[in-house]
Amino acid sequence: MRILRAAGTVLVTVLLVLIGAQAGGSAQTPSARSHSDGLTSAQRAYLDGKIAGLLASDPSARRLSVNTVEVAGHALAIGAPGQRDVQAIGVPASVDAASCPNLYLCGYHNGVTFQYTVCTTHYLSNWTGPGYIFNNQSTGTVTYLYKLNNAVYVKDVAKDPTNREVNWDPVWSIRVC
Repeated sequence: MRILRAAGTVLVTVLLVLIGAQAGGSAQTPSARSHSDGLTSAQRAYLDGKIAGLLASDPSARRLSVNTVEVAGHALAIGAPGQRDVQAIGVPASVDAASCPNLYLCGYHNGVTFQYTVCTTHYLSNWTGPGYIFNNQSTGTVTYLYKLNNAVYVKDVAKDPTNREVNWDPVWSIRVC
């Protein structure tokens, strides 16, 4: 009798789910529903894979959040498929004085936000298309974006109160301070 009752409960549950889906109910599977951070399970899996690759490639790298990893002292937020604005989960979407830490150069390229504070030259590989930088370093500190031939492409003096749009195509390196 218990077996029949359990089987009947399962059958009713399955029918209710099917009827709800046909009547315009949610067709999402439980694994595709959003988590509290707004990401689907598929987006989380994508981010987990990307971050796992970064962690495997650099022993000093560490995960900071669901979509953020620190590599060589720089925080990178990684975009998930379907995201329009890439940001570290819980961080404002725009890079400005409120979201870019003091003494940092922050920016965006191809789905990734970055924050540089180490005073050095950062060499880039395959950066193309539009993006931006926000220079929140100490007042008067200069950031240079260089072309392949080491000619200055952009000179940005801190504290610049706005995002500076950048075409990353000719940029081969960034000199912070």
